[in-house]
Amino acid sequence: MKMSFLFVLAITLQLFTGCAEAQNNPENADYNPKEFNAQMQKQDCIILDVRTPQEFNAGHVKGAVNIDWNGSDFQTSIEKLDKNKKIFIYCAVGGRSAKAKTAMQKAGFKQVHNMLGGIEAWKKDALPVE
Repeated sequence: MKMSFLFVLAITLQLFTGCAEAQNNPENADYNPKEFNAQMQKQDCIILDVRTPQEFNAGHVKGAVNIDWNGSDFQTSIEKLDKNKKIFIYCAVGGRSAKAKTAMQKAGFKQVHNMLGGIEAWKKDALPVE
């Protein structure tokens, strides 16, 4: 019993440490909308909107490319992007973009940054939408 408790404790600490390291890794940091805007303006990057085409057409971040996370061609579409470029990714509120970020990292993308709160938070911060 004592050994299994220690085992569970060790695994929990390892997972917690790994999550903390991932969040502190500037190569894949997530940003609030104002930080996201400032960071993407400083570099040659790809701004990726993973909402549906209808959501995208209703308003998006200037210069964004639309690849629908729920589309059947998501994986093949992201493979056309440069894996060495910084990717700034967002959706409506952050759920789809978080999943897409994980999928892109597994596919070999080096630097993927998610916008916390998505375009809804972006709009609340009165940032420009096209």
